[in-house]
Amino acid sequence: MSDLRHWAKEPDPRPSPTGTLAYLAAGVLIWGAHFMGAYALHTLMCRLAFSQEATRWIILIETALSLLLIGLLLLRLDLLARFLGLSPQMERRATYDSVARIGLILALIAVAWTGTATALLSTCS
Repeated sequence: MSDLRHWAKEPDPRPSPTGTLAYLAAGVLIWGAHFMGAYALHTLMCRLAFSQEATRWIILIETALSLLLIGLLLLRLDLLARFLGLSPQMERRATYDSVARIGLILALIAVAWTGTATALLSTCS
């Protein structure tokens, strides 16, 4: 009888592959957007003849917003997982959480490095 109950139970919820991939790569995606945005903004502002000080502040603001987003995701990783369709009951959820957390920590370092470099280096010459 227990075999029949096991057979008839609902299957474990399975998240979408896209949602799972986005969850695991959230840090890399944020860092990539920041990296591209920082250098694109820097180039655009130099091309439009903005002052070095204005360019520096824009890049620092973009960096601060990216760091804030990463920090919020690190604090509330469960909300990101729920938003992307990952159930707390899914198999290996703790492993997915660890990988996403490590990626976000690495992104935190990468965003700070990129923002510091683009804000401090004078390339509008």
